[in-house]
Amino acid sequence: MSPEQIALVQSSFARVAPIAPQAANIFYARLFEIAPGARDAWIAAYGLLAGAMADAAEGDGA
Repeated sequence: MSPEQIALVQSSFARVAPIAPQAANIFYARLFEIAPGARDAWIAAYGLLAGAMADAAEGDGA
């Protein structure tokens, strides 16, 4: 990426960060609207991530 592209990504992220939860909701609502099959893939991936996080927590003695 060029320095200009990097700066654009960083500035865009800085503008979205304060409303990250709302931005995520908007993003996923639109994604699942235009690609309904993505919902199943996302749910499966989220389940794997949650399981990995639980395993890691158990390994830490938490």
